[in-house]
Amino acid sequence: MDATISDARVARCGIHISHGKMLKLTPFVEFAQAFDGVITVEVTNRSSAGSNTTHQENAFKAGHAPQSHIWIDRGSSLLMAMDVKDDRGKTVCDMRETVVL
Repeated sequence: MDATISDARVARCGIHISHGKMLKLTPFVEFAQAFDGVITVEVTNRSSAGSNTTHQENAFKAGHAPQSHIWIDRGSSLLMAMDVKDDRGKTVCDMRETVVL
């Protein structure tokens, strides 16, 4: 799923969702120009048993974002939020999506 880009230094960003016994969510940023910043992802998994929220924050340097994964059990829906900011605190990419599973 692609996020909304608000800065020309970002070519593409979002979250890849891989299906299996568990869901694997992989945040990604493709840079048009190198800069420093932070990627913040929050995922809430909702099911009949309740909800569970996972929060992850990763810094990146010179346009090289570390690859990270979030593994979650299948629920009935996911609320995904992603925010990418540069080192001055400017949002360059963001996403707020609900996915029904």
